Formats: sequence, C-alpha cells, structure tokens
Amino acid sequence: MPTPGPLSQRRLARLLLAGLLLLTVLALGGPGVARAQDAPAPSDDPLAGSDSPTAKGAAPNEWALTPTGDNPAEPGSRPNLSYELAPGATMHDSVTVWNYSDQQLAFRIYARDAFNTPSGGYDILRRDQQSTDAGSWIALEQNSMIVPPHSGIASGLTITVPADAAPGDHAAGIVAAIESPSSTKEGADSVLVEHRAGSRVYVRVAGPINPSLVIDSVHAQYHRSLLAPLGGGLDMTYTVRNAGNVRLSAHQVLEAAGPFGIGLGSSTPDDVPELLPGSSITLSGTISGVLPLIRVTGSVKLEPFSADGNLDPAPEPVARSASSWAIPWVWLALLVVAIVVFRIVRRRRRAAGPGRGRGRGPADPNGGPSGGPREALVDVGAGGSGSVAP
Repeated sequence: MPTPGPLSQRRLARLLLAGLLLLTVLALGGPGVARAQDAPAPSDDPLAGSDSPTAKGAAPNEWALTPTGDNPAEPGSRPNLSYELAPGATMHDSVTVWNYSDQQLAFRIYARDAFNTPSGGYDILRRDQQSTDAGSWIALEQNSMIVPPHSGIASGLTITVPADAAPGDHAAGIVAAIESPSSTKEGADSVLVEHRAGSRVYVRVAGPINPSLVIDSVHAQYHRSLLAPLGGGLDMTYTVRNAGNVRLSAHQVLEAAGPFGIGLGSSTPDDVPELLPGSSITLSGTISGVLPLIRVTGSVKLEPFSADGNLDPAPEPVARSASSWAIPWVWLALLVVAIVVFRIVRRRRRAAGPGRGRGRGPADPNGGPSGGPREALVDVGAGGSGSVAP
C-alpha cells in the first residue's frame, strides 16, 4: 500500500475534523430532541387569604373580604374559614367586606365551589356557574352591599352540611366582586369584567379519611448540553393526582440512574402545591449533569403531607420512574477519531519497511555488505570432497 503523502494526510485530517464537528453538532442540538415544557406560571389567586386580599385588576389593598374577627372594626386574624363538621350539622359565622378606597364601592357577594387551576392555584366557579358541593352549602345574609370609604360591613353566613355528605375535605370560596366596563379594541363595545377578592372555605366532614397521592404518568427525555458536552440533562414531566378525600401537598425528589442502578444525579423541586380531592397537576423538572450511559432512568418520589398537620392514617410515599435513551455521541465520535488516527500511524510505520531505523554500513569492495561475514566459496569435486578457496 503506498504511503500517504503530506498533502493527502492533511486532507484526511481535515475530513476527520469536519466529521467530528458534524457529529458534535448533531449530538448537542440535533433534531428530534424533545424538551420538557415547564408548568404554566401560577395565575392571580383572588382567594389567597386575609393576608393578601387584593383582586386582579384592582389597586393594591383597595378592598377585601375576610373572616370577621373578635373586633368588628378590624380585620380578623383567621386566614380562611375552616370547619370540622358532621353530616347534617349547621355552622353560623360571618365575613366582613372592607373598603380601603376614598369612595364608596358597590359589591356583589356570593359563594361557589372551589377547584385547582392547571398550575395548582386555588379558584372558584364564576357567578354564572352552578355549585354542586360546599359552595351550595353556604347561605349569605346579603348578596350585595354598598360599603362607604375606609370602613367595613359584616355579613352573616350559615353552612349546612347535607346528611349524605361524603367524608373528607370539601372546598369553596366567598368573594366580594366589582364589575367594571372594559373594551377589547378601539371602537368596540365594552364588556363587563369582574374583579374578585375573598376568603377560602374548607369543610372537613367527619368520617373515614383516605390521604392518597398518585402519579398518573411520567415521561423522561435526555438532552445534551452545550455547556457540558460530556453530560446533559434529564427532563422529567409527570402528572400528580389527589386520589384521596383530603387536601394534600408533597415534598418531591427527582433522581437519575444509569445501568445497574448507578446514581447519576438528583434534583429537589419546590413542593407540589396543595391539591384538592380529585384534582391533578402536571409538573416538570430537570436533573442536570447526567452522563449519557446509553440508557438512563428518571424517578419521581413524593412524600405527601397535609397543611393541617398530622393525618391518621398518614399518607404513604409514592414513586414512579421512566427511562430514556442517552447515546454518548461525543464520546463515540472521539473514539472513532482515535481509532482512525491509530490505524493511520500503524500503516505508515509498516509502509516504511523493516530496515527503517537500521543503518547500513559502507559498501564492501568485493560487493558484499560491510560489517557482515564474507561468503565462503566451496568447490565440490567429483569425489565428493571439496576445498575452500581463500
């Protein structure tokens, strides 16, 4: 095989370098790499409690609806309306609508069922929607009122639990709402926009409780990183559902592992927001610095807890995992280049011949090589004997 000349060697080196760059680009940002989507940002919560009574679209602290305190002239200290009642029981309480502005305000007051938003927030049905749970158990003394500036007016309420109410947590909200006109575009007819501020209502109906969170689905997708070409990130997307009958939050841990359970990293996202019974939320997180060991597995581990304290029975931890291909393209490209370079070097050494590096001495006057033994001329006669000529 002819030995590559200097020019062909340079061309070969350029081709190898170009191939390596191409493999690196494909490995780091090639098509078909799916990225997990972040969960939507939490929306404004009009029922955040008495410590945050502002309504969407209104000036800060313009008005509030809070549980009535011991002193009717001041906001109460209760963050929400929370009760533990037996089926068929009745509870009387009161809320106060506060007007912090410099003008009198007219309010609509109503109660509706609560639900979790897609981002895990707490909200209630619109006024034109019908309640079927705790929102329908609440009767208000006043459904509208006009509150003078810098003052508050209390309104009584009665909660009546149906005799056949299911045990566990039931949630609702009471709001004070103001409608204001708003136009969508120049010259268009205005529409009424409702701004609300209010208080959450929690009713725990006596009976057996079942605190339970489940992970309905989990998906893992590995992606390379430009900042860490020898490692990458494992994106985890999963859906958590409250399958029990009490509201629950959860601490969560994400872990990545390679073949034979080799630990590759972990992440500790924020707690799962409080989920009402039957509600679910889709979350996502990334475990960084994960080595591409062909096949990697991501696990989601949850430790449920209740904001109300200890539950009996205590909720069980839950975990679920999913796997993703993590091909080490950069490592493979470097290995291919190393093999090609090794083979080129070895072929060049073979083509140089076995005499390379073994110097020959000056030519012998008799034609024999210098430094070696002189050949002996043997004359073999007919009788089989011979003589050696000097």
